[in-house]
Amino acid sequence: MGAITLRIEHSLLAVKGATLETIKNVYSHPQGLAQCSNFLKSHEWNQIDTVSTASGAKFVAEKASTENAAVANARNADIYGLEILHQGIENNPNNYTRFVIIAANHLESKNAKIEKPNMATFMFSTKNEAGALYNALGVFKNAGLSLNRLESRPIAGKPWQYWFYGDAQISDKIENPKNYVENVMDELKKVATDVRILGIYKEEK
Repeated sequence: MGAITLRIEHSLLAVKGATLETIKNVYSHPQGLAQCSNFLKSHEWNQIDTVSTASGAKFVAEKASTENAAVANARNADIYGLEILHQGIENNPNNYTRFVIIAANHLESKNAKIEKPNMATFMFSTKNEAGALYNALGVFKNAGLSLNRLESRPIAGKPWQYWFYGDAQISDKIENPKNYVENVMDELKKVATDVRILGIYKEEK
């Protein structure tokens, strides 16, 4: 497992001859449309969801109509033969997304170089009691495990309950990162619920 962080940048793509005035429909993944809402709301275009931003660009290219446009990364212009009408239309120019590369352990080459992990990604939920999150975070503090990201997401079907997703940076001084993180998670299970390790890996810079 590995991870890489990339900046999310969106452009408005269309076939040759299209202009902002000819466009009536904009296609993209719902997340792409949401990330460009400030730009899109200044135009009276129909916003149509697609499976991905790339599939939206492909659809626009196939229909070859000046009434259609797509919100996608500018690289899709070269792939599908589209024009870039407007670049950098995302709301937040500092928006980054982490992409995780996962492979089954048995598929690794015997000759592959195994790099020492420096990151761990995990999730947990808290007990319904006072100071529950404080106690959970105290586990990381006591273990000297540095958190560089912690996010909360509602748990479907469980009002007012949340998943907490986090990334922890593992010190180079730790001899056995896997055992170290597993021990921290065992301590976390004493004060939190549904504790899961999503991955222990080398993060690419």
